Amino acid sequence: MPRGPLRRWLLAVVALGLAARIVRFAVDFPIWGDEAYVACSFLTRDLAGLARPLEFEMVAPLLWLLPTWGLSRLIAPEAWALRLPALAAGIAALLLFAPFARRAVGRSAGLAATALFAASYYLVRHGAEVKPYAFDLLAGLLVSASAWRLLRAIRDPHGWARFAAISAAAVWCSYPAVFVAGGALLVLGAVALRERRGDAIVRWLLAGALVAVSFAAMYGAFGRHQQWSEERVADARHWDDHFLPLAQPWLWPWWLLRELTGNLLAYPNGGPRFGSSATFLLVVAGGVSLWRRGRRRELLLLASPLLPMLVASALRRYPFGGSARIALHLAVPICLLAGRGLVAVLASWRGARPRAPAPAAARARRAALGARGCALAMALWLVATIAADLLRPYKSIVDVKSRDAVEWLRDRSRPGDRWIVFGRYGAGGAGAPDLSRWRGSSGRLRYHLLLQARNAGAALHWAPPPDSLAAGAAGRAWLVVYRDNEAPFPDELLAGYRAGLERRLGPPADATTFVLGPASPDPATGAPREESLTFLVWPAAG
Repeated sequence: MPRGPLRRWLLAVVALGLAARIVRFAVDFPIWGDEAYVACSFLTRDLAGLARPLEFEMVAPLLWLLPTWGLSRLIAPEAWALRLPALAAGIAALLLFAPFARRAVGRSAGLAATALFAASYYLVRHGAEVKPYAFDLLAGLLVSASAWRLLRAIRDPHGWARFAAISAAAVWCSYPAVFVAGGALLVLGAVALRERRGDAIVRWLLAGALVAVSFAAMYGAFGRHQQWSEERVADARHWDDHFLPLAQPWLWPWWLLRELTGNLLAYPNGGPRFGSSATFLLVVAGGVSLWRRGRRRELLLLASPLLPMLVASALRRYPFGGSARIALHLAVPICLLAGRGLVAVLASWRGARPRAPAPAAARARRAALGARGCALAMALWLVATIAADLLRPYKSIVDVKSRDAVEWLRDRSRPGDRWIVFGRYGAGGAGAPDLSRWRGSSGRLRYHLLLQARNAGAALHWAPPPDSLAAGAAGRAWLVVYRDNEAPFPDELLAGYRAGLERRLGPPADATTFVLGPASPDPATGAPREESLTFLVWPAAG
């Protein structure tokens, strides 16, 4: 740990970074679509069921699924409990990154890098979500740190054993960890070959074999069953722009520049289409600084995950960019290089008029001052982040209203009631829309209904044929009708289903509608369409 002012600044930004992650978790954001997609599987699967394709064709590593599923059974499948593994991984990553950054790039650059790491939006956010991205972050950090130590002692048998063990385990915790491990193996192997260290070459081959076997075992036994179906990939096309245009090599430089200045490098924040250009320039400056100081092996190690990522992108197996969330395994090299670049630029600054190079002591003072300035800016950013989460504890107001509407239904239901959803998920469900293709809003609805029906002791039915429902049952019957303003269904479809229910159960006693979001115009008629949840209730027999 650095001493003096730098140490105090480091402790301050780490403390604020921890506070931001804990506050984000504690305010308990309503679950949103992407989280709900994964969370539904924890409500519908037993332990063995996690080995089958997950709901909504989701992809998640086994060693994230197991602890999260365990907490859903040990505590509850509430969103806050499902977020605990991500919180633990995010906190551990921040606490481990700070000392690693100081060793890797020095005291001043390490402070700047840690400040960026602590304050980055995606690292805070995904440390409190029902998603495995925080595990990508922690796995990438552990693999990178073990490879960094090994790079400086290439013949160390204990270092090779540590790197091999961490990397082999990491691919079970994080799919993109294989990019970090694979890139590190390329650099470590090149160093061993260049130095003609026979014992290191043997250990490199053994480590590579262990990582390859571990990844193949994971993928063959578990991972391959989670891949999207070809039909869904063809429908979504969501990541098309972020696969290397293999057939158009003349576009590669532009495509690569666009990706590297987009959301991939959104630290502490950024945006698509050159929205992270400032961070990109700092990363380049950091790389140049390491290169000039003769630390080329370290630079190659930090950049090494990019090569296997480009190969995977060319094969259309994993997008290269598009969002920082799918590339949190790159947070470590990005923050290290950006922190190094920031202090290098400030240390070499000589003002408007050229002068003789400043003495080393003056450069060090400017570097320390720049690092403290970065820490101050990121500390203020973190304070603003905490305030924003306290004042607006939700991603979208529709998420709040959706949760509240289903909780309203739960509070008015009694054990033995039946919840009949006008909608199905996949096959089955007579005369009702397939909600599984309605994107995140349908995943959110499914999660809330599964959770709250369980809490209310109600039986949940997905668009059963009206004639199959028992008339005169002891509990009440509730019809749940969800309308997404971007995925309408014909009114005649609902009218026919409701008529069948009324023939079986009689007329409903009451109806309540919750408007969830703003109206949008129907592309065919121009009439406004509102996102809403409607509950119709039929009284119990007697």
